[in-house]
Amino acid sequence: MSENREHRGGGLVGASLLIGAGVIILLNNLGWLDWNVWDVLVGLWPLLLVAAGLDLLIGRRSLLGALVAAILVLGMFGGVIWYATTYPLPRTGEQQDVTYPLPDAEQAQIILDPAVGNVRVAGASDFGQLLQGTIFTQRGEHLIADFSEHGEEARLSLSSSGSFMMPFGVGLMAPNWDLKVSEDLPLALSVDFGAGDLDLDLANVQLERLDVDVGVGDVTVWLPRAGRYSANLEGAIGQLTVILPSGLEARIDTDTALGTVDVPGGFSRSEGVYVSPGYEGADNRVQLHVGLAIGQVVVRYGGR
Repeated sequence: MSENREHRGGGLVGASLLIGAGVIILLNNLGWLDWNVWDVLVGLWPLLLVAAGLDLLIGRRSLLGALVAAILVLGMFGGVIWYATTYPLPRTGEQQDVTYPLPDAEQAQIILDPAVGNVRVAGASDFGQLLQGTIFTQRGEHLIADFSEHGEEARLSLSSSGSFMMPFGVGLMAPNWDLKVSEDLPLALSVDFGAGDLDLDLANVQLERLDVDVGVGDVTVWLPRAGRYSANLEGAIGQLTVILPSGLEARIDTDTALGTVDVPGGFSRSEGVYVSPGYEGADNRVQLHVGLAIGQVVVRYGGR
């Protein structure tokens, strides 16, 4: 019987991916590494294809080939960790000032749809505008604005489009959407983007509904103190942090695949739903849904 010295075992790329992702998630949860490291990983996905191709081509027949593919994957994770803890690349593009006057309508809907980047939105009162601020667009990226007013409701949509490259370390950069919204009329706010960080300071906004959908990144939301409203936060990878002001009751519906959920003590719990003691019948309350595939959900009381 002849001896077969070929490597017939499974490849090492899959195991390396699990190990690398597990280490990064552990460092995220321990607070030693920011969640915006994942936006760098997203930008390096072609390396995963190279490693997977090497694994299929030679990794199943050669132990050396499998080791090369595994080292490539683990090296990518190590390089990302190093990169995320150093200075980001300088950004290039154009800064635009945006201003939309307060409409005659009694309520407004604001839709923000940046592709990637850091978004900061804060409420402001008595400044006579529906929205005001600055938007920094990358090379090849174009800002699209649409404003309309129909009867009692105004609608403002700001989005970016075009062919541009996502900058590595986008989560480490200064906000490229830095906006103020009116606190003087009821608002429905929607934010949808692929990768980056989002900071929403809505403590004094007359919020009717909030919808947030982020692919990869950190989301921090300061909810309003008064009113009855709903908020829906969705993410793929990262951290979703919601700060409840004192006196606001909440019903929180959580949906996570691989991650942790941290909710204040005193809430009753049933199958992923948390309810504060005074929710039923409260004048100031939020119906909150938080969905996250991988990462950490944090809900806590606090104030500014």
